[in-house]
Amino acid sequence: MYRKLCLVVALVVCFVAGIAQAGLITNIERRNSTNTAPQIAGPLANGSLCYVDRTPATHPPGGHQYMNLPTDLLGGDYVMVANADRTVATYELDVTLAQACTLSLFIDNRVGDNDRTTPPTLGNGVMDWVANNGFVSTDVKLSIDEKGDGTIDNDFTMYSKQVPAGKITLYQQNAGSLNMYGIAVPEPATVALLGLGALTLLRRRK
Repeated sequence: MYRKLCLVVALVVCFVAGIAQAGLITNIERRNSTNTAPQIAGPLANGSLCYVDRTPATHPPGGHQYMNLPTDLLGGDYVMVANADRTVATYELDVTLAQACTLSLFIDNRVGDNDRTTPPTLGNGVMDWVANNGFVSTDVKLSIDEKGDGTIDNDFTMYSKQVPAGKITLYQQNAGSLNMYGIAVPEPATVALLGLGALTLLRRRK
């Protein structure tokens, strides 16, 4: 029994190493926009650039940067979207994932009510697709430094959903001058280790 469990653990560790190198987000495809194309990026960290069109070159000295990120997303993949896409009413983005995981959206707190201090006000025509597609507020707040100068300028609330491997489609924000939403997943090794923990628990129960 002990040898069998050790073999299972070794196999899962090899699996963890493999997906950690590959990443969880394998492809993105945007429709109905001619703004700067989004990019798969990572590892996600405090100070990571948020947008492909808000870089040190376009918004000195440091571009738009994420701050105060939740620890479970540090080291994960994310999508650098175009901030200019925030006003595209027919925006669609297909995100393809290598395996089941938690997909998170960072939504500007000002969406729906223009109040930075409270979570976004969604529904009634404002990003209805978020709730309709099963994304739920985690009440976790993160921030954005819009010049990369060390100051916090605005805040986001994180919405998350458990998703299977494969393609998921995200839609518009269409909220004027507010920051476009962000997209992130956990570090691949973290996802696999959670599976390892569940497997070990199952073996113990047997």
